[in-house]
Amino acid sequence: MKNCLFLLIFSLINGVSFNSFSQNNFLQFTGKITEGIKGIAGVQIIVKGEKMKRPKKVFSFGDGTFNLQLQLNDDYLISYVKKKYHKKMVEISTKVEGKLQDEDFEPYKFNIALVKISDTLNYNPEKPVAKIRYCTKEEMFDYDKEYKNIIN
Repeated sequence: MKNCLFLLIFSLINGVSFNSFSQNNFLQFTGKITEGIKGIAGVQIIVKGEKMKRPKKVFSFGDGTFNLQLQLNDDYLISYVKKKYHKKMVEISTKVEGKLQDEDFEPYKFNIALVKISDTLNYNPEKPVAKIRYCTKEEMFDYDKEYKNIIN
Protein backbone atom coordinates (compact mmCIF):
# COMPACT_ATOMS: atom_id res chain seq x y z
CA MET A 1 0.00 0.00 0.00
CA LYS A 2 2.83 2.42 0.86
CA ASN A 3 4.48 1.66 -2.48
CA CYS A 4 1.25 2.44 -4.38
CA LEU A 5 0.80 5.70 -2.49
CA PHE A 6 4.45 6.63 -3.13
CA LEU A 7 4.05 5.90 -6.87
CA LEU A 8 0.84 7.95 -7.03
CA ILE A 9 2.45 10.95 -5.30
CA PHE A 10 5.62 10.60 -7.39
CA SER A 11 3.56 10.49 -10.61
CA LEU A 12 1.53 13.55 -9.61
CA ILE A 13 4.64 15.55 -8.73
CA ASN A 14 6.38 14.59 -11.97
CA GLY A 15 3.25 15.32 -13.99
CA VAL A 16 3.10 18.84 -12.53
CA SER A 17 6.81 19.29 -13.13
CA PHE A 18 6.60 18.18 -16.73
CA ASN A 19 3.67 20.52 -17.36
CA SER A 20 5.47 23.49 -15.89
CA PHE A 21 8.63 22.73 -17.88
CA SER A 22 6.76 22.20 -21.15
CA GLN A 23 5.54 25.80 -21.23
CA ASN A 24 7.72 27.75 -23.61
CA ASN A 25 7.71 31.34 -22.46
CA PHE A 26 10.49 32.17 -24.86
CA LEU A 27 11.32 32.56 -28.51
CA GLN A 28 14.12 30.39 -29.86
CA PHE A 29 16.23 32.77 -31.99
CA THR A 30 18.78 30.95 -34.14
CA GLY A 31 20.82 31.65 -37.21
CA LYS A 32 24.21 31.97 -38.82
CA ILE A 33 26.69 34.84 -39.02
CA THR A 34 28.59 34.91 -42.29
CA GLU A 35 31.07 36.74 -44.46
CA GLY A 36 29.99 35.79 -47.95
CA ILE A 37 29.10 32.11 -47.66
CA LYS A 38 31.61 31.32 -44.89
CA GLY A 39 30.43 31.19 -41.27
CA ILE A 40 32.28 33.44 -38.82
CA ALA A 41 33.35 31.84 -35.53
CA GLY A 42 33.73 33.80 -32.31
CA VAL A 43 31.39 36.68 -33.05
CA GLN A 44 30.36 38.26 -29.76
CA ILE A 45 26.57 38.44 -29.53
CA ILE A 46 25.40 40.98 -26.96
CA VAL A 47 21.77 40.65 -25.90
CA LYS A 48 20.22 43.66 -24.16
CA GLY A 49 16.64 43.34 -22.93
CA GLU A 50 14.55 46.05 -21.33
CA LYS A 51 13.75 43.69 -18.45
CA MET A 52 17.29 42.33 -18.13
CA LYS A 53 19.49 43.65 -15.33
CA ARG A 54 22.62 43.44 -17.48
CA PRO A 55 23.43 42.39 -21.04
CA LYS A 56 24.07 38.75 -21.81
CA LYS A 57 27.14 37.97 -23.93
CA VAL A 58 27.61 34.79 -25.94
CA PHE A 59 29.71 33.82 -28.95
CA SER A 60 28.90 32.22 -32.28
CA PHE A 61 30.00 28.62 -32.76
CA GLY A 62 32.85 27.52 -35.03
CA ASP A 63 30.56 27.38 -38.07
CA GLY A 64 29.09 30.82 -37.34
CA THR A 65 25.79 29.55 -35.94
CA PHE A 66 24.14 30.87 -32.79
CA ASN A 67 21.20 29.88 -30.64
CA LEU A 68 19.45 32.20 -28.18
CA GLN A 69 16.37 31.87 -25.98
CA LEU A 70 14.59 35.21 -25.63
CA GLN A 71 11.97 35.50 -22.92
CA LEU A 72 8.56 36.57 -24.15
CA ASN A 73 7.23 40.08 -23.53
CA ASP A 74 10.47 41.98 -23.74
CA ASP A 75 12.20 44.22 -26.24
CA TYR A 76 15.74 43.24 -27.19
CA LEU A 77 18.63 44.84 -29.00
CA ILE A 78 21.06 42.22 -30.24
CA SER A 79 24.52 43.33 -31.36
CA TYR A 80 26.93 41.26 -33.42
CA VAL A 81 30.52 42.36 -32.77
CA LYS A 82 33.91 41.08 -33.95
CA LYS A 83 37.28 42.75 -34.47
CA LYS A 84 37.93 43.81 -38.06
CA TYR A 85 34.17 43.79 -38.83
CA HIS A 86 31.49 46.48 -38.66
CA LYS A 87 28.95 45.95 -35.91
CA LYS A 88 25.38 45.03 -36.83
CA MET A 89 22.32 45.22 -34.61
CA VAL A 90 18.86 43.65 -34.70
CA GLU A 91 15.84 44.77 -32.72
CA ILE A 92 13.43 42.06 -31.53
CA SER A 93 10.15 42.47 -29.71
CA THR A 94 8.89 39.24 -28.15
CA LYS A 95 5.70 40.87 -26.89
CA VAL A 96 2.62 38.74 -27.51
CA GLU A 97 -1.01 38.84 -26.38
CA GLY A 98 -1.97 37.11 -23.14
CA LYS A 99 -3.60 34.13 -24.85
CA LEU A 100 -0.32 33.39 -26.64
CA GLN A 101 1.87 33.32 -23.52
CA ASP A 102 2.05 29.52 -23.43
CA GLU A 103 2.20 29.06 -27.20
CA ASP A 104 4.92 26.85 -28.69
CA PHE A 105 6.43 29.24 -31.23
CA GLU A 106 8.45 27.99 -34.15
CA PRO A 107 12.13 28.90 -33.77
CA TYR A 108 12.93 32.09 -35.66
CA LYS A 109 15.93 31.67 -37.95
CA PHE A 110 17.87 34.81 -38.82
CA ASN A 111 21.04 34.83 -40.89
CA ILE A 112 23.23 37.92 -40.87
CA ALA A 113 26.30 38.88 -42.90
CA LEU A 114 29.05 40.97 -41.34
CA VAL A 115 31.12 43.39 -43.38
CA LYS A 116 34.89 43.87 -42.99
CA ILE A 117 35.93 47.32 -41.81
CA SER A 118 37.85 47.94 -45.03
CA ASP A 119 34.65 47.46 -47.09
CA THR A 120 32.19 50.26 -47.87
CA LEU A 121 29.08 50.30 -45.71
CA ASN A 122 25.58 50.60 -47.09
CA TYR A 123 23.95 50.92 -43.67
CA ASN A 124 24.30 52.91 -40.44
CA PRO A 125 26.04 50.62 -37.88
CA GLU A 126 24.34 52.49 -35.03
CA LYS A 127 20.84 51.54 -36.24
CA PRO A 128 19.32 48.06 -36.36
CA VAL A 129 19.50 46.39 -39.77
CA ALA A 130 16.23 44.58 -39.01
CA LYS A 131 13.29 44.68 -36.63
CA ILE A 132 11.52 41.46 -35.72
CA ARG A 133 8.16 41.20 -33.95
CA TYR A 134 5.07 39.03 -33.62
CA CYS A 135 2.74 39.57 -36.57
CA THR A 136 -0.85 38.87 -35.56
CA LYS A 137 -2.06 38.62 -39.16
CA GLU A 138 0.47 35.89 -40.04
CA GLU A 139 0.36 34.44 -36.49
CA MET A 140 4.15 34.16 -36.27
CA PHE A 141 7.31 36.13 -35.61
CA ASP A 142 8.65 37.89 -38.69
CA TYR A 143 10.74 40.89 -39.71
CA ASP A 144 9.14 44.30 -40.14
CA LYS A 145 8.88 44.73 -43.91
CA GLU A 146 8.10 48.46 -43.68
CA TYR A 147 11.26 49.06 -41.64
CA LYS A 148 13.28 47.02 -44.15
CA ASN A 149 12.03 49.28 -46.95
CA ILE A 150 13.02 52.41 -45.00
CA ILE A 151 16.61 51.33 -44.28
CA ASN A 152 17.31 49.85 -47.73
